[in-house]
Amino acid sequence: MNNPNGYPWHALYASAVLETDSTRMPKRIDEVLTAIKDRGRSLAEISDVECAEMEAARTRLAILRAERSGPESTA
Repeated sequence: MNNPNGYPWHALYASAVLETDSTRMPKRIDEVLTAIKDRGRSLAEISDVECAEMEAARTRLAILRAERSGPESTA
């Protein structure tokens, strides 16, 4: 994957943040959270910068999920 940051999960994060279809949003968020979790479990070294960005992404995705999920999405 050609990624300017070199982070394997970053393209999925961008897709989730830029998703405009509220029915697709939860799946996109789940995909990036899984990718971040997998990255954390990988044997490849994770820099302090990437680690901080993964944590920030998790926080932003939680906020995004809360903002985008209205009362109609209680499932």
